Amino acid sequence: MSGPRYPAIPPEKLTPEQRVFHNDMTEKIRNGFGSSFTLQGKDGGLLGPLSIMMYTPEYSKHTMRLNNEVLNLPALEPAVTEVAILATQGHYTGSFGGFLIYSHSRIAVGKELLTEEQMRKITQGEKPADLGEKEGVAFDLAIRLVKGGKPLE
Repeated sequence: MSGPRYPAIPPEKLTPEQRVFHNDMTEKIRNGFGSSFTLQGKDGGLLGPLSIMMYTPEYSKHTMRLNNEVLNLPALEPAVTEVAILATQGHYTGSFGGFLIYSHSRIAVGKELLTEEQMRKITQGEKPADLGEKEGVAFDLAIRLVKGGKPLE
């Protein structure tokens, strides 16, 4: 098999439901992060995990709502969340690990939650010595979980 299993869908081939999801995601990402993200391919189709999500727009709408709720929990500070995401995605090398590292490293550095050096170390599985206490706990927990450890030992 050559090419992606679920290729990006060009905007002119979207169903009405897909178009709503496509436009919603494009607007949210552009409003939140400006034009610093490469979000669409040359044909206008969404890239990364969003390209797969286009195939199930109703399900994906709810998935993104849950994702947004978790990312905005008051107890989870943005830097803590980004450390956990980057440590986890740094461990996995699946087809979208790189996309998630790309997007979340831009968030972490762009919002000055982490330095470039901290982000680089975290994605390589190294704990930066200058992480805050909460960020350090998030890193330790994420690494322990991805390596199959029992987090509450």
